[in-house]
Amino acid sequence: MPVQFPDSSKEVSSIPLPAVIPAPGTAPASGIRGSETVVLSSRMLGSIGSLIPNLEFGYNYTNAGGLRQSLWNGDYRLPLSIGSSSTIFGEAHADYLNLTSTVGVPFLSNFWSQSPPGGTNRLDLSIGAGYRKLLSDDLLVGVNAFYDSTRLFGSWRSAGSVGLEMAANGPGDSATDLNFNYYSDVYANWNSRGSVFPTFNIIDGIRTGRGNFDVQAGYSHSLFDRAIDLRLSITGYQLDFGDELKRGWLSGAEFTTGDGLIKLTLQQGWDQLVGSYTTIGAFLNVGFQPGNLLTGDSPFTMPEPVFRSPRNMKRLLIGPVHRMWYKPYAIVANTRCRGLPSDSFFRVGYGKSCFYTGFPQASDQCHTVGRYIISDTEGGRWVNTYDQDWLRFPPYDYDRDIKPMDICQSAAFARAAEGDVVIFVRCGRDPQHNPDSVLWTTELPTLLSNPNVTSIKAYDNCSCPGGGWCHEVVYK
Repeated sequence: MPVQFPDSSKEVSSIPLPAVIPAPGTAPASGIRGSETVVLSSRMLGSIGSLIPNLEFGYNYTNAGGLRQSLWNGDYRLPLSIGSSSTIFGEAHADYLNLTSTVGVPFLSNFWSQSPPGGTNRLDLSIGAGYRKLLSDDLLVGVNAFYDSTRLFGSWRSAGSVGLEMAANGPGDSATDLNFNYYSDVYANWNSRGSVFPTFNIIDGIRTGRGNFDVQAGYSHSLFDRAIDLRLSITGYQLDFGDELKRGWLSGAEFTTGDGLIKLTLQQGWDQLVGSYTTIGAFLNVGFQPGNLLTGDSPFTMPEPVFRSPRNMKRLLIGPVHRMWYKPYAIVANTRCRGLPSDSFFRVGYGKSCFYTGFPQASDQCHTVGRYIISDTEGGRWVNTYDQDWLRFPPYDYDRDIKPMDICQSAAFARAAEGDVVIFVRCGRDPQHNPDSVLWTTELPTLLSNPNVTSIKAYDNCSCPGGGWCHEVVYK
């Protein structure tokens, strides 16, 4: 008589099954009695079987004082069942920032109030893998690792992360989750103070008790008879600049339709890097099975629903990893230099900071208008001594041994700036002709994200009458 399994959407009693089914003509293994059983419930059956790959598209809009930023992203998760309650998965994620939108909706084209030269677009790519396991009907644990790469200002920057995650069903339709991620430093290329391989500097960061990380706790509950799933979260994070640690927090609310198709998000955060910020987002998630194309079927299907007696743990097996996909400009644009003095050593007073590209004409102009440049600070003098020490021990490589520290001191000088800032650009050193200048790749992006800078004006001396400084450009 065929066995009929009950509807998996309802609670049922467990079904005893033989622990081991011997092959025909063989006896059970020694020490195993044929009467022993394991428990298999319909709730566990809901997490067994084929796992549908998920394709998700999203849009986020961030408002942070003078910062207006829109971010488009895509995420694809490919799961593979191993055993009755475990899965390994691959996940590919992309974020794209384009500051020249032609979309007809007004706020979509307001990406930044002003953008850094050469920073009108940015592409972030992440690829990783993980393992998740259901320890019981109501408890999931997992680990993951990712490699991140960012194309910013004409070059690719690499980083990586490792993560731990846990999720558990609560009473009724509720659930809780806890996520921890540790990120490596971002590297543009090999330098004398760190490895280009993210894994190595992750280990070093853990050993020294520093580094970039976040911890997130979430609570989910159904609304309107399981029509909507509400997830509330709180995240604490730290960004490591080598000389200083910048900490912050982020609270969030996610509203997901019961079928798992649409998600709306609202986040409010604050950190020591950009101050207060608000982000709203909208996401579309669909099942995507490209193999269906081979049979002439549509590759798009409905995703796993959120609720299934009561909450669908199978959906958590294939859910996205909760992590910081998109790093701030000030983190990505700079490598970390050990031993750099604190930002306070690069402070020159309110409204007194001056930046330049094209020595000596541009730097001299800073002094002419009564402002200070980086070499006037105590931190700048320390770095100059460091550079001279390297020059005494050839063979040295400028890009490897000196430029990373110069980039870091420039970022520190920009982070320490307050009030109005002026920039002088010698003719021919504009971003179109000199895109790799530290001013465009490091200092200006950091100034734009500095909440203590009230205005940024740049001048050049190209084709100015009498050789003066004109062509004012306002960046903030």
